Amino acid sequence: MKKTLLAGAIGAIVSMPSHAAFELLKTDNTTVTFGGYAKASLNVSKFSEGAPASSSLGRIYYVPSTIATSGGNGNNDDAVMDFTARETRFNFGTKTLIDGHVITSYLELDFMSGYPGDERTSNSTSPRLRHAYFTYDNWLFGQTFTTFENTTALPETTDFLPASDATVFNRQPMVRYTSDSGAWQFALENPETTYSGYSQVKDEDGNVTGYQQSASRVDEDNSILPDLVGRYNMKGDWGSLAVAGLVRQLRADTVDANGDVQDNETKMGFGVNLSGLLKAGDMDDFRFSVTAGEGIGRYVALNTFNSSNVKANGDLDTISTVSAFAAYRHFWTEKLRSSFVLSGTWADNNDTASQALTKSVQSVHANLMYSPVKPISFGAEIVYAERKLENNDKGDLTRLQLSAKYTF
Repeated sequence: MKKTLLAGAIGAIVSMPSHAAFELLKTDNTTVTFGGYAKASLNVSKFSEGAPASSSLGRIYYVPSTIATSGGNGNNDDAVMDFTARETRFNFGTKTLIDGHVITSYLELDFMSGYPGDERTSNSTSPRLRHAYFTYDNWLFGQTFTTFENTTALPETTDFLPASDATVFNRQPMVRYTSDSGAWQFALENPETTYSGYSQVKDEDGNVTGYQQSASRVDEDNSILPDLVGRYNMKGDWGSLAVAGLVRQLRADTVDANGDVQDNETKMGFGVNLSGLLKAGDMDDFRFSVTAGEGIGRYVALNTFNSSNVKANGDLDTISTVSAFAAYRHFWTEKLRSSFVLSGTWADNNDTASQALTKSVQSVHANLMYSPVKPISFGAEIVYAERKLENNDKGDLTRLQLSAKYTF
């Protein structure tokens, strides 16, 4: 029985997001925990080609696709200031030992969804589901980070999602198996197809005169196969590494260059990721991630790139992407530290695709973090980011972000 309990506990721990928590309740066989953090942030941002609307998520954290390019509105390139506490989150967890089995559950919400109020008076935001799952021994059922993502490798930044233009990031429902040692993980995850297709061309009277390649996103749920993910984890005194592979089906009803609908066009997508955290000396560390694939757009750079384009005959043509980040964290003292991050993603859109599609996004980050006591962190970070289109239009973002965070 002890061996079974240990195996289940290891599987549960590997599957669960890392979080600090304290016990709310403990019975003979169940422990209930509560955790999360309160965070306040201040952004001073300058978008070279015009700032997005004040309600845009791109105003409160780095969302690469919200950087306007030189073909954009260009109405306001002045600096803008935004205060927010929307990243604040809370979670509940349980762990139960029963009949030789380990059962855990985890529920987490934050406030990053849309405004039911406004910035004039209440600044209210709606709660948003982040994680909701349970584990039974080595099996996980529910929504959490994709198995393709290695959260251990993420750099420490003041931003909501570190290196968002290069990291693998996705939360979605799944069924996942984790081996007893935690080394192997296999998952069936929620599929979703995004692509760039053809749009109507209309004359002054609103009559359709033809079809042209579009940069707009079509988001369909026609897939009938789950996304398949396998991952191998290794760790030691030197740090940790993870190697992950992804295979997925892209399936959509497309429109060809003549405006005819092509039913259930399919294409296979695949990707690989190598990521890790390597210790450097007593306290410093180096973190990195390299991801490459065909048709994996929604898994990297917050879906700045779609999974595929539509050819003239209506066939799906997968988009190749290469993403990478490297981050070094240095401790000046036990309480004072800095991270330096380089990151970016580059896409290979087909020759006939819209020239308004994003070709690359990249950024550089430098910060200073101070923890007077362990649960509290004050941070200051400078970010410079650039977005470039296929037609070479580009825009950039320069941002100073200040943050104060208490983890409980």
